[in-house]
Amino acid sequence: MGRRALDAFELRPDGSWICIRRIAVPIRRSAASVDVEIGRSFAPGTAFAGYDDFTAHLAAVAVDAPPAAPHEYGC
Repeated sequence: MGRRALDAFELRPDGSWICIRRIAVPIRRSAASVDVEIGRSFAPGTAFAGYDDFTAHLAAVAVDAPPAAPHEYGC
């Protein structure tokens, strides 16, 4: 069982999160959002979408989930 966040990111063994489904991430304190494409990876400590550490945000909202099926990667 792995960890998934926002149903679009999956935690990798190296601690990074990878986007497995295109998603529009709301920018904190704004009505705007930013698109994240499949395959985009975020290393620990990465600032993104108004978060000083986007990976910490993903970890905070993550849940245990079965691994993504190959078709979920958009290949």
